[in-house]
Amino acid sequence: MIRFLKKRDTDTSRTQPQPAGRNEIIIHEEDTISLSTMVLSDIRKGNFFIQGEAIVEKNSFITGTIVSTNAIITGRVDGEVICTGEVVLAASAIVEGNLKASTVVISPHAIFNGNLMISGQTSARAESLLSEKINLAQRLLNKGYIPEVEILVESDPPKNNIMTAFKKTEKKNKHDQKGDENSSSSDDTVSSWW
Repeated sequence: MIRFLKKRDTDTSRTQPQPAGRNEIIIHEEDTISLSTMVLSDIRKGNFFIQGEAIVEKNSFITGTIVSTNAIITGRVDGEVICTGEVVLAASAIVEGNLKASTVVISPHAIFNGNLMISGQTSARAESLLSEKINLAQRLLNKGYIPEVEILVESDPPKNNIMTAFKKTEKKNKHDQKGDENSSSSDDTVSSWW
C-alpha cells in the first residue's frame, strides 16, 4: 500500500518520534545492530539492522543498507531500505536506492529514485534478515559484549533571521514616517510618476 500525503498527518506519534537521547548499538564487522529504536544522524556508512524503528534525521546522509521494523526518513539515504512494516518519507527525505516494505507513505516534495517493492514477501525477507542479526547481537550480549552508547545531541532550532530583519525594518520605517512633515506623501509621488 502506498499513501501520498496531501496534508500534514495529524498522528504525531508516528511522524514525530521522541528519541530516547542515546543509541545502544552492537557493532559486528560492518554491521551496526540495535535492539531498539535507533536515530541515524550526521554522515554514516554501513549496514544498520534495527529491531525497532529507524529514524533518519533531517540533516543526515546515510550510505548503506537499513533493515528495520519501521522507518521514518527525513534526511538522505543512499542505499537500500527494507522494513517489515511501514516506511515514511517526509517532505525533506531523499532516498537514492531500493525501498522495500509492507506500507510506504510518501510526503509531497520527498525525492525517491529507485525501485519500490511493496508486498508481504518483503516483510518475510526483512524479518529473516533482521532476525538473523538480532540473534547474533543477543548471542554477543550473552557472551559479555557491552553495547556501545551514542549520545544523541538535540540541535537548537534555527533562528528566524528573516523575521528579525523584518521587525528592524518595520521599526525604522515607522520612525522615518514621523520625521519630515514637509516631505510629500507617497500618494503624490505615485500619482506624479504616472
